[in-house]
Order: sequence, then structure tokens, then C-alpha cells
Amino acid sequence: MKKTFALFLLAATMLASVPARAEADTNAAPASNSVASGRKLALRGYYLGIGPAALGNLNSSGVGYYLTTGYGFDVESVVIRLGVEYFGRSGALGVTAGLGASFFPLHTKDTAVDPYIGFDFGFGTTRTNDALFRAEWVDGFVLGPTLGVHLLRTADVNLDFGFKWGFFLSSGTLGSPNYGVFRVAVYF
Repeated sequence: MKKTFALFLLAATMLASVPARAEADTNAAPASNSVASGRKLALRGYYLGIGPAALGNLNSSGVGYYLTTGYGFDVESVVIRLGVEYFGRSGALGVTAGLGASFFPLHTKDTAVDPYIGFDFGFGTTRTNDALFRAEWVDGFVLGPTLGVHLLRTADVNLDFGFKWGFFLSSGTLGSPNYGVFRVAVYF
């Protein structure tokens, strides 16, 4: 439990130290990498997401829950994220923190609906669903391919519907912990 708290505290500290969202000043003279040169200004902002989760190799059946939050940088056809995730169900749980990127292959300047493919990398810990004193903790690196669509991407607040399958590179007695989620996130 101390590892989980330390990981969460580290991620929260990292997110708190990031400056507030930068808004583009429409009255200012355009810079060399601004809208005047045909490039979108880099937007920074927070995101918050929830969704159902399916947990694998954690001795937990049925549908669990998933929460995520973080900070994202939206640059042209790529979104880079620094965030934390929490997932669990009936005693089984996991916490991860890491870096992710989403690529928008069909992106154009005025696209409000943008499909993406992405990948997340980080570090996390999980606990199996078992008696409190016999539960097994597994720590390690986490990889996670993502697939989804951003709605209202050209607006200040946009919506993300995505699928993610995250898996730990380390394994316990039940195998390598993994989780699949359908995420609904708001970027603001």
C-alpha cells in the first residue's frame, strides 16, 4: 500500500507543478509557428476520464471501474499526455503513472472529429483480489496501446472516446496483470 501511495503522490506532485493552460491570444501578432504559418498553436490542458474496466490475471471477474487524470499537450496531429490511472474491482486494484501519445492520421486544420491511435508507457502496481493478508502485489513497467476518437477537437473543451489495453511487463503467480478499458475523457 505504501508503494501505491508513493506512486500516486509522485504523479500528483508532477501534475501540480505544470503551469496552467496556455490560451492563444487572438489579438497578438502571429509567431512563426502560429496559425498564420498554417500550424495550430500547441494547447495545454488537463483531462479527466472514467469508464468500465475488465481486469485480467488479478483474480477478479466482472466489470470494474477506471479513473484517469493528467495533463496533455495538443500539437498539430499529436497529443502527448502525462497522467495517472486507477482501476479496480472487488479487492483487485491497480495504479499507474506514465507518458502517452496519440497520433491523428486523418487530421486536418478544421477537423472537429478526429480518430487516433496511440501508445502509453509508464510504471504501476497492482494487487490481486484475495484475502487481505495473502494478496499479491505486482510492480513494474506498463505498456498500453489505445484506439479512439476525439470529438470537438477544435474547441477549448473536447471529448475523447477510447479503448485501451494495458499490460504489465512483470508477472505474479497468476500471470502478467492486464486491463482493458473503454474510456470517456474530457480535455479542458
